[in-house]
Amino acid sequence: MFYLDARDHNSSCRLHAKYGEREVSVFDLLDENQDRPLERFRMENKEAEILLITRRLFPEIDVEEDELHCGHDEDLMYSVLEHGVETLLEYGEVQCTQRFRNMNVLRKVKVSVGVSLSSGLLNLDITTEDIPREELLDVLKSYRSRKKFYRLKSGDFLKLEDNTLELLGELMDSMHLSPKDFVKGKMHLPVYRTLYLDKLLKVLLITGSQEERRQKLDEYTSYDVLVTSYDLLKRDIVSYEDKEFLYEIIDEAQYIKNHTTAASKAVKVIKSQFRYAMTGTPIENRLSELWSIFDYLMPGFLYSYKIFKREIETPIVKNGDEDAMKRLQKMTGAFILRRLKSDVLKDLPDKLEEIRYVKMEKPQQKIYDAQVVHMQTQLAEQDDAQFHKNKIQILAELMKLRQICCDPGLCFEDYRNESAKLESCLELIQSAIDGGHKLLLFSQFTTMPEPDRGGCSYPL
Repeated sequence: MFYLDARDHNSSCRLHAKYGEREVSVFDLLDENQDRPLERFRMENKEAEILLITRRLFPEIDVEEDELHCGHDEDLMYSVLEHGVETLLEYGEVQCTQRFRNMNVLRKVKVSVGVSLSSGLLNLDITTEDIPREELLDVLKSYRSRKKFYRLKSGDFLKLEDNTLELLGELMDSMHLSPKDFVKGKMHLPVYRTLYLDKLLKVLLITGSQEERRQKLDEYTSYDVLVTSYDLLKRDIVSYEDKEFLYEIIDEAQYIKNHTTAASKAVKVIKSQFRYAMTGTPIENRLSELWSIFDYLMPGFLYSYKIFKREIETPIVKNGDEDAMKRLQKMTGAFILRRLKSDVLKDLPDKLEEIRYVKMEKPQQKIYDAQVVHMQTQLAEQDDAQFHKNKIQILAELMKLRQICCDPGLCFEDYRNESAKLESCLELIQSAIDGGHKLLLFSQFTTMPEPDRGGCSYPL
């Protein structure tokens, strides 16, 4: 039996051995003045083994209190809380006093950053749920010193392996915040400093089973950004109906181009103060697609679809009405950022093309030559009528020559020699990887051997 307690910023353990209804202190093994022998029923060797294990966590002895303790060593106390209790449970029953239970290891720093704009300044209000502001600087110092934990004044231990602390430190350094302002929690900064706040956003991916997604949505107020797909939004739309957001941003907005689809209706159900739509193709086939996107952004801006079709879409499409076209351009132009292909091409580097010729080794060349002779023999035996009749067969033979050039193994399963083209390709791949580059590799044949001989990793 392990009896754990905590008092005066110290942790202690009383160790008893239980035999049936009888319970004895294992401390007898430490008493050098013990004259009388131990009771026969006691398993002295086993008790000594467990005592040795316990003393690794509680090395100090208090004879008067008949207990072991950590000697106010915070590293030992942290070890007891982090993994010591689990270790003791492997050898017996563990009972803890309420004082011991009140000591916790906090594994995550919960930070909230309130952001507002006023008079051209960015107002930040940093709050932490579990860490008093006056201790936040000391916590960051301990984290930067690569310590495993920080002992809060409350007695709790904060595990210093949370990326939030790194981001807080980076925020403080990048924005040149004074310790006084940082501890105070309220700061006034230029608006361009908002770029540093992206990393502090808490992002939640709405994925998993229906029940898992529902549970995540129930906790949506604990996160800054929710990410989902059109398909999952359609399935979960009922769970969104009672929720409100500041922003709703849809990517690939052409997915809602048909205003009658479930996806289009779903995104318009979400309650938000601001809406953004991102797409490279706002119009693919018809003007109604543009109307659907604007109906999401600003319902009614392009009127109802019935009016839009009568006054704008039909006159433009059927009659080429320039007045209707100019009217639509004036209404939508301010909301569309358009880059022409000619503009984009100016920013792109020149295309560099290198053609590398590879000479086949003897085994591969021998197979290629044999295939050429085989084709020549076949063609020599055919007249014009047979030639036109067997065009498909001839094309297949030419294809076989191309395959042999890439790798004879594409045609002959028992081919075990090297392929000059494949080996050259692997060398180029390895050279690029060594230089820290990524590659997009195209092959004439999907059955080409996979480029894994050089230890390359790649998606299929």
